[in-house]
Amino acid sequence: MKLKDILNEFTYPLGQVVSNPYHTPFQPIKEDETQDPQEIMVGNYQTRHYDMCPGATAVYKDIESKGVDMDLAERTARLQDVLFYMEKHTVKEMQSATEEDVLMAKNLQHQIMAMAEMMGLRTEHGYIQGHIDAIEKVAGGIDENLEEAKSVTLITYGGREIKYKNSDINNFIRNLNLNAEDLPGLIYKASMSNPNIIDTRAKSYDKKKEAILKLLKKIKSHSGDVIIDLDSKKPSFKHTVRFGLPESVKIIK
Repeated sequence: MKLKDILNEFTYPLGQVVSNPYHTPFQPIKEDETQDPQEIMVGNYQTRHYDMCPGATAVYKDIESKGVDMDLAERTARLQDVLFYMEKHTVKEMQSATEEDVLMAKNLQHQIMAMAEMMGLRTEHGYIQGHIDAIEKVAGGIDENLEEAKSVTLITYGGREIKYKNSDINNFIRNLNLNAEDLPGLIYKASMSNPNIIDTRAKSYDKKKEAILKLLKKIKSHSGDVIIDLDSKKPSFKHTVRFGLPESVKIIK
């Protein structure tokens, strides 16, 4: 789906089911979200990511008493939930953002502030800029702040080698999918029998995902060669991630 199509969906009638890459805000509400004091009801809408912004909670917890159009307030609250989820995903989870993320965030900001103006609450929504700044700060951060790896080689079954570019590692970091038959997914499978390869013995999916993300960032930042040996013909304890030149390797334990 193109960005302009995603943004157009935000103008659909209130309550219409939409799909977009930041779909999490519109999934069924979990009980712990309704109990979070930062999460509130705005009209018929239960917020999900207002824990990212106490300022929004303060403005919207008694929004009805401000005499605003509640249909407009509810739509504005939904848009902010999408923005807060974007920030949570890019800043807290991935620690990186794409140019499209920034563009989408700014488009959300424009719509939110226009609707805030219509409610006569533009000044009260001054906190929105801080969330845009946070996303912009991490945009391109991986490319700018981390050194490029010289080469990344994955060794799979029977000694077959697959070469990866630095842009590939960037994409894995930004769109981490442990179910795909690619580098992150293969590392995840290897960690089932050899947890040392991702430096954690945690069994939960989320913990393993966190550890693999950390490993990918280390691979990305390393200035020398990286060899990831996941040859399933070898015993699992021989699976390794090696940093440095082949004749002088360092094995993560």
